Amino acid sequence: MKWIRRILFFLIITIVSLLILLVIFISPVAKWAIEKYSVEYTGRQVRLEKLRINLLTGSIHSAGLKIFEAKSDKIFFQCNDLYANIVVHKLLASEYELTEIKLTQPSLTIIEKGNRFNFSDLIDRFSKKTSPTPANSKLVEWTIDKVEIDAATIVYTNTSPFNTIKIDRCNINIPGISWNNKVYSINTDFSFASGGDVKGKLLFDKNSWVYAVRADIDRFDIKPFYIYLKDYLKVNSLDGLLSTHLNITGNMHNASAIAASGSVTAEDFSIIDNVNDKLTAVKKIDILVDSINTEKNIYRIASISLLQPYIKLEMYKDGYNFNRLSTSPAATTDTSSVVYSNVFVMMSDYIQDIAKNYVVSEYNADKFIVQGGQFEFIDYTLYEKFHYNFDSLDIISDRINSNNSKISFTASSLLNHSGQMKGKMDINPKDFKDFDIDCAIKNLPVTDFNPYTKYYVATPFLNGTADYTNKTTVVKRQLKSENELIVNKIIAGKKDKTNKPQYNMPIRLAVALLKDVHGNIKLSIPVAGSLDDPKFKFGKIIWRVLGNLITKAATAPFRLLAGAFGGKEDDYKEVDFNYLQTSLTDNQQKQLDRLAKAVKEKSDIKLELIQVFNKDDEAEALAINLVKKKYLGVTDSISDAQQQQLNALNILDSSFIKYVDSSLISPSTFLSTQEKCIQLIGKETLQAEVDSIALQRNNAVLNYLLQQQVSKEKVFIHNTDKPNDPNLGNAPKFVINVAANDDTTMNKKP
Repeated sequence: MKWIRRILFFLIITIVSLLILLVIFISPVAKWAIEKYSVEYTGRQVRLEKLRINLLTGSIHSAGLKIFEAKSDKIFFQCNDLYANIVVHKLLASEYELTEIKLTQPSLTIIEKGNRFNFSDLIDRFSKKTSPTPANSKLVEWTIDKVEIDAATIVYTNTSPFNTIKIDRCNINIPGISWNNKVYSINTDFSFASGGDVKGKLLFDKNSWVYAVRADIDRFDIKPFYIYLKDYLKVNSLDGLLSTHLNITGNMHNASAIAASGSVTAEDFSIIDNVNDKLTAVKKIDILVDSINTEKNIYRIASISLLQPYIKLEMYKDGYNFNRLSTSPAATTDTSSVVYSNVFVMMSDYIQDIAKNYVVSEYNADKFIVQGGQFEFIDYTLYEKFHYNFDSLDIISDRINSNNSKISFTASSLLNHSGQMKGKMDINPKDFKDFDIDCAIKNLPVTDFNPYTKYYVATPFLNGTADYTNKTTVVKRQLKSENELIVNKIIAGKKDKTNKPQYNMPIRLAVALLKDVHGNIKLSIPVAGSLDDPKFKFGKIIWRVLGNLITKAATAPFRLLAGAFGGKEDDYKEVDFNYLQTSLTDNQQKQLDRLAKAVKEKSDIKLELIQVFNKDDEAEALAINLVKKKYLGVTDSISDAQQQQLNALNILDSSFIKYVDSSLISPSTFLSTQEKCIQLIGKETLQAEVDSIALQRNNAVLNYLLQQQVSKEKVFIHNTDKPNDPNLGNAPKFVINVAANDDTTMNKKP
């Protein structure tokens, strides 16, 4: 039996020796084999600085692990220290339990090229079809008690457009995953090299594919996404800090069905356009989400707050500043890669998918607030730049609910640092095209709009403030609007002759006529119509009404004067006289009283009274009158009875005719009585006397107006110098013209 013991002893010594050799040499052999055959089995070269395998304890420890890119000396993945421990004795029962997997300071480089990544070859290699598992085969039982990744670095590079995002100090902890545990829990925290810290937790049910995410982001700098925005907008920069505290749940089988709650905050957001102007910005945006569930059509927002939002709109002859920013994504031969290469495309597609699958008909926001907003508008289409600011803009809505009969917003703003705007808007939540507006604007300097008034009517305003109220209702596309404009202490300047205006309107005269005694203009402008009418433009109609008022005021001032000061419109057009009349009647004085009142109360207008009369006709009337006086023996101081007798005498009276004939040296039967009277008095004498009568009439009118406290500089009275004046008639009269004070076309010699 000794030989049996010797054989057994030898076998034991051999086995022990082999085990010792295996323990001693397993690590270098494994390291050699991994480095030798890594390319053959993975397509990648793998290098290890150190590898220690302890078969007795089941621990595996490597240092300086490096995995290179396919067919390249560039590093794809590296790890300073990798540790794993397996429970050895359970391997005998076909159970695989790892008590720990730990990676310390790993580094991963991800490169995207279109719809391919630098690890796509690994996916292709290890996702090849394998033989199906037999139906009666036993499931592999595996357990990993703990997975830890400490201080990882991940560098993601997109080649089109070229952009790099780096994640530092990434820590990942995965406790207790196994073959029979359906819910995985992953905890992580990391920082972006560009700025921002993230803490997150993911729960994932591997059977149902349901997930739950808690995402806490602190001041993430969105600047790295600028390169993606450039695909759609020609801008020079994108800045902002994003913070979130969100709970999100969903199912990976239905990506558009999500539920979320929490808060989203953006700070110091701004976009600088391609000419280095600030296009839009906001100091802070706070969105507090009560609950959102796209699948159940629940959109409940606790509050939305915007602090100091800003937007700049510039208008040019060929469009707006936003038009020049528009572009399209860079052309690529592989259109399927667009979704992967641009985060904004992915977001757009995702939102469109939600909108397509779920109709947003139920929504609620407890509070919507805009504080300290600013809207800047610049118009470069005029002769002069028009620059206008809506400053300190505040908008509040306490309750936005799709089930309410209306959603109400109140707003207030400073207008160009001096005017004030307050208003309210009610919107039908079932149809946003139905709404009510009630707003008021006060203390708006009209001089701010001089670039427009110079461009359209060549007239600047030197002073004046406007108050404007608007009440507008739109129901079923039918608009009804009441507009009231009050312009206080308005003063129109002289016409600017530098450039040709779009419309030739006597603005100064119109303003002077429209102003009341206090120097104010009050206009009521009702507007109504269908918004579906392509010719109906609300703004254009308002301006058209204003234009018509100005035109009517300038071309038909007498109607305005009659409406303001009483009397008939014709009373302001002309003052009629009888032949030889040199004093004023009561009716004529009443006419002049109204004219005097108009001139005094409307300080910016002046009057021109042009005496129009036919000298020959008046000379004839004068000749007949003088001969009648001689016939009746009437002196210059005529009594009322004598005047009646004079008026009653008919020039066809035979006695009068006989008197005229007897007074002539050589009477002719072929002359009329009128011509005979002219011969008796003499044409030169008559013409001189007619001129004197005309002068007396001028003086009578002027003196009366001066007696009514009308300034002499405000009245211009003269005879017509037009031989074919269309106003010439059967009797003398004064034709009245109304003009602005600066009108130099009036004859300044009374």
